[in-house]
Amino acid sequence: MFNTNMLKNKSDNFAKIVDALGGEDFLSSELPSAATLYYKAHDAHLKNDPKMVKICENLIHILHNWHIPATTEIGKGLNVAYKGIGILVHGGSRIGDYVTLGTNVTLGAAPCLKDHVYISTGARVIGS
Repeated sequence: MFNTNMLKNKSDNFAKIVDALGGEDFLSSELPSAATLYYKAHDAHLKNDPKMVKICENLIHILHNWHIPATTEIGKGLNVAYKGIGILVHGGSRIGDYVTLGTNVTLGAAPCLKDHVYISTGARVIGS
C-alpha cells in the first residue's frame, strides 16, 4: 500500500496531484487508463481548472502516448484496444457513445464520430 503522507513531506504539489486523482488507489493499483484521465481532464475543463487539465493531459501523454485535449467531446463508454497506444485526437473532435479506438489512430481536423463506431488500428480520420 502506498502512503501519500510520505509524499507530503517531500512534495506537497505531487501529493495534491495524487490526492486529486484518487489518492493511494491511483498509485497502488493498475495505472489509470487514458480514458479515465481524459474524463478527469474534461471535467476539470468544464470546471475551469486549467492546472488539473494540464496535469491530466500530461499524464495521458507520459503514461499512454496519447494526445487528447480536454476540449475534445467524448461520450460514455469509450473503449480503446491495447490501452490505445499512439492515439492522436484533434481538440475539436466529437466522439459519440461506445466508440472503440485501435492503436495508432489519428482523428485530425475535428471529425465527428457517431455512436457505436469502431476505428481500427492505424486508421486516419480527417475531418467529418
